[in-house]
Amino acid sequence: MKLLFYILSILLMSFGLTFIFVYTNLYTVGYHTLEYLSFLFTRMECISFFIGFFLLCFLCIKKR
Repeated sequence: MKLLFYILSILLMSFGLTFIFVYTNLYTVGYHTLEYLSFLFTRMECISFFIGFFLLCFLCIKKR
């Protein structure tokens, strides 16, 4: 069961990180840093990175 959660967390992190990198093109449109971060935290595909990250951290802490 833990292996499934590890795979799920890595997939969520890679999916979210891909979109975070794709959305860096918004800087060329004229977005500022706070606008960019506000945009990232309202998009579900970017939030999936943080969900995967916290899931992986939880699994590593619970392992000990």
